[in-house]
Amino acid sequence: MKQKWYCCPTMKLKDRFMVLIMGQDVFLLFRKGGSLRKSRDWLAREKANFIPLG
Repeated sequence: MKQKWYCCPTMKLKDRFMVLIMGQDVFLLFRKGGSLRKSRDWLAREKANFIPLG
């Protein structure tokens, strides 16, 4: 499975992250460690700001 990394200039953390969707929750898994839990509504609003890194 190929990992898709993103960055988002509107977020405070400037680290690259992967998106993991489980049910109604969205988890952003950061490369340097740690994660953030968000909602699917947040993902729908913010996805346009994501920059794919490969």
